[in-house]
Amino acid sequence: MFGTAPDNPLLYLIPLYGSVQSLGGIFALNYSTTNVLIASISSIVYAGLGGVALSMMFNNEKIMFSK
Repeated sequence: MFGTAPDNPLLYLIPLYGSVQSLGGIFALNYSTTNVLIASISSIVYAGLGGVALSMMFNNEKIMFSK
């Protein structure tokens, strides 16, 4: 039903793909703690980087007030 999760831990660094594969492995009761941690930590890092980039864009007046 869920398919098989990849064995390569580097694939879990891909933001959406890694999260989906981690959840699929958890629901199938066939997961690796290392892969789940890699996917979780990478998602938190990507969200943090996105938040920093967004705050930098909001602080830049050229981006906020351009027409």
